[in-house]
Amino acid sequence: MGSFLVEDLLKEDPKKAEKPQQKLKKWHTAEIKRQRYTFSAAQVHCLEMVFVRNRYISPEKRLELARWLGLTEQQVKIWFQNRRYKAKLKMENDKTTELIQEFYHPHPPHQHWSVYPAFPFL
Repeated sequence: MGSFLVEDLLKEDPKKAEKPQQKLKKWHTAEIKRQRYTFSAAQVHCLEMVFVRNRYISPEKRLELARWLGLTEQQVKIWFQNRRYKAKLKMENDKTTELIQEFYHPHPPHQHWSVYPAFPFL
């Protein structure tokens, strides 16, 4: 029998050499995951006040607001993105609710009901 080295076996199948590194990478990235930041009530209030005036904020205003609130620019940017999405979902939900209400509780026709004085359900 001839002698062989571990390196020779790994050269035969390059996938074998990658598997230990892949496992290490997956384990390593899970450990570094950032924690979620919770905004204070005062920060949310200020962000909401700005959002009501303008749904989009310029980079200069974003930097100023971030410094004033003690946040990063990225946090302010993501907050505005999330808030616009939340507003869009609410608007779509309101439209759906309105359609459902109209379907189950239709408005009376625009005719004047006094034409039918004997109708007892009015």
